[in-house]
Amino acid sequence: MDVTIRGCMALSTLLMGCSFGVPTLQELVGDAGVVAADDGSAVAKQPLTGNVQGKAFTGKVAISKTSFGSKSITIYEKDATCANTPALSDGRSVFFTPESWADGATFALSSSRTATFYSSGTNLGASKGRVEVVTIGNATTPGTLRIRATYSSDTKIEGEVPVYTCAD
Repeated sequence: MDVTIRGCMALSTLLMGCSFGVPTLQELVGDAGVVAADDGSAVAKQPLTGNVQGKAFTGKVAISKTSFGSKSITIYEKDATCANTPALSDGRSVFFTPESWADGATFALSSSRTATFYSSGTNLGASKGRVEVVTIGNATTPGTLRIRATYSSDTKIEGEVPVYTCAD
């Protein structure tokens, strides 16, 4: 099962700026169907782990690239480098577009800045969570990215992962 997270500043960006096939879009903004305000708490300083539709997910490395005019971040469950980036179909991955890509950037997910879990042909839109760009790194020395994203009680991730920023 490929797992993808797409975070775009608006639904139009998601549909037009991310070209990984956009099946049906279902927006669920938490277990109760309402958006809880981000409490501003920091993302856990732990390895990136969680569950996607009840199945364990562990992020190993993130790759930052520019595609279709937008910066995109893909988090893989296996080794990846700027020179050797697996295809999205090779194992499970997480994909999103950051609001800002600079050291120290942080933003809360919201109804206009969503992350989307892709699973079994369906996009599950989540607007609860936070992204923290500790450092962006470069192509040879990783930085650190922290993310917390929640769709439901059995589909959520949190933690940090090393991130390589590849040349544009």
